[in-house]
This record gives sequence, C-alpha cells and structure tokens, in this order.
Amino acid sequence: MDPNLPCAQEGCELQNDNWLCLKCHNQFCGRSGNGHMKEHFQHNNEHCLCVSYKHNACWCYVCNAYIRHPLLAVVHGAIQAATGSRPPKDALMTAQPTSTAPAPDDVRDEADRTLDKSRTGFIPDMKFDCPHVHDEHMFNSHELAVNIQAPCACCGDATENWLCLSCHQVMCSRYVKGHMKKHCIDERHCLALSFSDLSVWCYQCDSYISDPTLRPLLAAANRAKFTQQSAVAAPTGPAAAEVAATSTSTGPTAATAAAASAATSAGPAPGADDVRDEEDRRLDRSQTGFQADIKYDCPHCEDEAMLSQADLHLDIQAPCALCHDRTENWLCLGCHQVMCSRYVKGHMKKHCIDERHCLALSFSDLSVWCYQCESYVAHPRLRPFLKALEMAKFG
Repeated sequence: MDPNLPCAQEGCELQNDNWLCLKCHNQFCGRSGNGHMKEHFQHNNEHCLCVSYKHNACWCYVCNAYIRHPLLAVVHGAIQAATGSRPPKDALMTAQPTSTAPAPDDVRDEADRTLDKSRTGFIPDMKFDCPHVHDEHMFNSHELAVNIQAPCACCGDATENWLCLSCHQVMCSRYVKGHMKKHCIDERHCLALSFSDLSVWCYQCDSYISDPTLRPLLAAANRAKFTQQSAVAAPTGPAAAEVAATSTSTGPTAATAAAASAATSAGPAPGADDVRDEEDRRLDRSQTGFQADIKYDCPHCEDEAMLSQADLHLDIQAPCALCHDRTENWLCLGCHQVMCSRYVKGHMKKHCIDERHCLALSFSDLSVWCYQCESYVAHPRLRPFLKALEMAKFG
C-alpha cells in the first residue's frame, strides 16, 4: 500500500484521488480523474470493493453505495496510518459490554443495553413500501393526539420516548429501558414514532419507514415538538384530503400572508450580485420557520439529466461558485455546482431555473428540493447522495 503511487492504468499518471482495490490491491484513479477504478471493476466483476486514500471511505460497485462493516476496520486503520485521513466515525467502533447490572425495570437485552454506551451514530436505510402502514390495526389515526412531553407509561422517563401508532401509548426507547420495543413485540403493535427526531420505525420490517400516509401524523408531531403544545393528527383515508383542504393554513395563501407580514421590516439594499426577488429577500429577515411537506412521487428523480452521480465529489466547505459565500449552500444534482441559498443571494434558485436543473441538495439539513415540483422530495434514488453527504458532513 503506497498512496503516492500513480494510477496503475497504463498511460495514466494521476495521484491525487486514487482508490485501492480490496481484491487485487491495485490502485486506480477515481471518477474525478479518469475513472479507471470503475473501469477496473467493469472488467473484473469480483473486484467490487475499493477504498479511497483521500476520504478513507469504502465503496461497493455492486451495491452502488458507501459501505461500513467491522471487517473493514483493519483497512481503515492501514489507510489512516499511510495517509493520516480519518476513517468513518463508526468504522472502528464496537459496543463495549456493560459492567453494571440493569435496573429491575430495564427490559432491554444485552445488545440494546450497549447502545447507550457506544452512541456511534449510523446512516439509516429507509423502507418506502412498508405494508403495515396501511393496516388499521397497526396505524390507528383515530383521535391520535401527540404530546411530546408525555413520560414513558412504564418507567416515567421523559428523556427519549416513542409513541405507539396502534394504541397511542408512550414508552421509552432502547437507549433508555426499552419499554417501547418490548411493548411492540408483546402486543404486536409494530409502528412507533420517535419524539426525538420524528422518525417512524416498524418492528416487523425492522427498518425506518416512509410513506405518504404518515404525513398528517408527522405534521402534528412537528407542531407539537416545535410549538411546545399537544397536537392532533389529521385523519387518514378518503376524507383526509377534504379535511386538510378546509383546515390547513399552508400553501400560497399562507405564504402570501407571511410575505405581507415580513414586508413591514426594512433592510439594507441588496448587493449587485444578489439575484433574489423581493419575496425571497424578505426570508432572511423573517426566519419564522415552517412545516415542510415532502413529495414522494417527484418524476424528476427518475430523470438522468436531473440526477447525475457521475464524478460526484462532495465538499461541504465549498463556497458558492458565484459569490463565494459559505454560510448556506446547495449542490445542484444535475451538474454538481455549489451555489448559495435563497436565504443568502439566491444563486442556486437562479441557476436551477436558468439551466432547468431542478433538483438541489442542501448542505445545511441534507434535504432535497425540486424547483419544478416546488417541494421537498424523497425518493429511493436519492439515497446515495444523502449517504455521501452525511459521510462528508458528519464523518
């Protein structure tokens, strides 16, 4: 292993961004160079794993994703010793066995009890086709009230709780005493909502899940969490659209009202390179926050011209390509240019409209916005981008 060696491909002398094949130990340049590592895999299908000297991250061409595994710890250690590049945070971390006896009401198994000592973090895989969301016994939205402050019904702990979406009981997570997991297994209530990050877990699918049916629940949880009061989820099913149409305050009318309110605040004249319209310029002075609706069927996520993974290299610290601002930038998923948000000078919005590149990824919160759909979007094809960005942002 010598990171200073050039690409092994005949005639290629690139050195600055090479990858090591974990099968044959030859090293080739990445997609930012001449793409010889990918070409090496295409000619040798068993050589699907490679590790970057630059980022100390492992890529699998078969899975088409960055991967993490305990067996890679030796590889990451060797790369770090040779280059000084740090491995992914959880690559070398393993849970340490607990040395204290659990409390009498701690119902976790040994594996779950080690979680609160390791706290290594992870990148969750999302399941978009969970069948249990459509089972009325598993997801009972009738009179579903969300009280973020409610303690665990079993132990009274209020630090990290979940809401059972079947019987609406609140119980603690596996990071506390594991009462929600035990409840869901014992009662066969498989769906639970986290009060910490508003994610939904299915114990039957053993996965985080996402589904349009959950939108009213997540909207209610968001209101409860960020307005510090209880909220009732809107009903799901055929009547949901009619109820939402008559009761919601989001949409163009609300946006217009917010803009009118913000218009009363004065601010400095925009700079010469500020391409925002008046409505967008008011955003950075109002900063009122909002509940984001997510579109799950954005057709542009299926368009190769809008979503390109070729030669994608993420640099969270990259400045806006036009004004060089670094405070809040987005990545165009069509051409991979980095530009500032509408809270700064609006260069990404102008770029996407001018070039018809409608998908952009936020460096701030890892969300994806579609300028054609005018909505935040979620789609399985976005997973590689989100995983790559999370690795770049959090290690």
